[in-house]
Amino acid sequence: MTTHLSATIQTFFAQNLQKAVDELEEGIARKRRELIVRSYEFFSRWMHVQPELKAFAVRCLSALTVQDLSTGKMYMTLAQNILPDNPDVLNNLAYVEHHVHRDYVNSMKHYKQCVELYPEYLVAYLGLSDVLHTLRLYDEEEVYLLKALKHLPQEAKLYNQLGVNQVHNLKYNDFARIDGLFLKALEVCPKNDQKTQDSIHLNRGHVFSIQGNYQDAIREYMLAIPDDLKRLETQIPHQNLLLNIHYVHEKDVLLMENISRKFHGLRLQWPTDNSSPWTALHKRFFDDMFTPKPRGLQPPLKRRSGKLRVGYVAADLYHHAVAMFSDVLFQYYDKETFEVFIYCNRVYNSDIIQKFSCTGFRLIQNVKLEECLKVIAADDVDILVDLSGHTASNRLDLFAVRPAPILLSYIAYPNNSGLEGQLRLTDAFTEGVPEMPVPQELPGERWAIPLSFLCFLPREVRGLEDIKDWKKYSPSSVVFGCFCKLPKINDLVIALWSRLLEAIPTARLVIKSQMFMDPKLTLAFVGHFSPSVQKRILCLKGTKEYSTHLDAFKTIDIHLDTFPYSGTTISHEALYMNVPVLTLCPPNTPHVHRVTGRILHNLELDDECVAVDSEYYIRKAKKLAELAPTLDVRKRMDASIIRNPEGFMKNYESTLRAIYATHLERQLSSWKRFVLCCSLPR
Repeated sequence: MTTHLSATIQTFFAQNLQKAVDELEEGIARKRRELIVRSYEFFSRWMHVQPELKAFAVRCLSALTVQDLSTGKMYMTLAQNILPDNPDVLNNLAYVEHHVHRDYVNSMKHYKQCVELYPEYLVAYLGLSDVLHTLRLYDEEEVYLLKALKHLPQEAKLYNQLGVNQVHNLKYNDFARIDGLFLKALEVCPKNDQKTQDSIHLNRGHVFSIQGNYQDAIREYMLAIPDDLKRLETQIPHQNLLLNIHYVHEKDVLLMENISRKFHGLRLQWPTDNSSPWTALHKRFFDDMFTPKPRGLQPPLKRRSGKLRVGYVAADLYHHAVAMFSDVLFQYYDKETFEVFIYCNRVYNSDIIQKFSCTGFRLIQNVKLEECLKVIAADDVDILVDLSGHTASNRLDLFAVRPAPILLSYIAYPNNSGLEGQLRLTDAFTEGVPEMPVPQELPGERWAIPLSFLCFLPREVRGLEDIKDWKKYSPSSVVFGCFCKLPKINDLVIALWSRLLEAIPTARLVIKSQMFMDPKLTLAFVGHFSPSVQKRILCLKGTKEYSTHLDAFKTIDIHLDTFPYSGTTISHEALYMNVPVLTLCPPNTPHVHRVTGRILHNLELDDECVAVDSEYYIRKAKKLAELAPTLDVRKRMDASIIRNPEGFMKNYESTLRAIYATHLERQLSSWKRFVLCCSLPR
């Protein structure tokens, strides 16, 4: 009887095994959860009798995880109990811990277990690299990527990621080597893997950009943008192109023609007024990248009797240029009339988060769009402000679906995002229009904050008094300097500075950049200047320490601004260190060209430091060399609105209230027109 029963069980098992396998495959193919669950019940019941069924049970749990990542940790923990050393289990568990739960410690642990047990598991190496990169553990990331390449020397994604690692880890001593990693990635990348090729071109473009070669950077970004938008998987190439396009000047005719051809005849030309030449490109790109939600579906604005609710979406809130101007928004806002929420798209530790004074701090890095929208809706925000624009780690995908009644952009980006209806906060001088003492609505979806759209109040320099000392200064040995990013120092800037040094034979020029860690790049950069002045140019290597960066200003006498992309942070820092800034700010130039002019206008230094053309620039440089010690620019700065957080926030918040009132009035008028149309006889 036992033999007969055993045979019966075996027959039953064989019949139902095939059924369970078929249901599993169908459940995966058709995304039918109930079929996968039923298959798992069969495999888990029999796997103790037939151990080979454990792999099927684990596959069921992996499929359930893919269908619902929110419950994935539970499923993959069950899977780990079944097959503790299975590479797919370890990798999938690490993925869920990383992307869903942001449990970076356990995610790293399980990725490391996977690659130790299975040293050729590519996906686990890439996942581990992503976690380490997020936590800025670049040295450890490099170790694992090099280890991966020993086992997988023909994997393009590893070379690509190692190149990115070298850039973020500031390994700038040999850019040819970094570019070689990307070229190797292109060499071994399969021809049909267009996604990886696009990523390599994107990262190669970034390397060109930081070296100052914005022309080749833009060409690489265009290669990374697919002609077929259905193949578009990331917005970063578009956004990097938009940011770099602000370095382009009116003489870059061929480059502008190439951009026009790439984007099917989109006409680009240099304007003769204060408008940006890139407005149409921004609108086109935004529509291509995000397919914005119609404005009519935007939530209506509520009439508040109490506090206005303002949300800020940002990534760069600490130890970043943006933070030097955004900190005032969180430390000095009027808590009697405003509620402030921060939606942060970068991981910061709890000590940093506690420094922010706000109603609510929400971490949204790696949080899906739908979940972010729920959080914003629950906070009932009236005004949502973007502090990133088209810069790294932005969340413009949030703004595209219009989650708040009023959408603004501020600080980080020198242009409108391209989203219709999103207003950019600026000021009248920087936009080239007459100033008024009250908030102004300007054409082109802009609002002007009175006096200045910037307040320089970084945590790192509060109370700093160790500034430029002019006691030993001699005009006959004036030292000009520029610490701006290299892409801003274009061929027109270099030509003008060469003329300046030729006009003042005893003057020297100091240029500081972290890129000068590479001796070949440094030599090539100096070679762009006139041969007669090259020996008077000193290239300093930049440093990671902010205090050392500020100390470098004490070695120069006049900081030279760049054009058409004017300095912002760097000009504030120079003035704060008591070093005058000379800028070229002609009439009829757009915002990006006029920021330093705005700063100097606030310090009442237009006559001394602001030139309208190149001839005046050289004349003013000569005169400024004589006047510099007498200007006391730090004292002027401290007395201005730029260093007055209370006064600035009064103007800033009055602008928010004016925007709110205007929007409310227009909304009411729109509703009245709608009611009137509905009531007319048909």
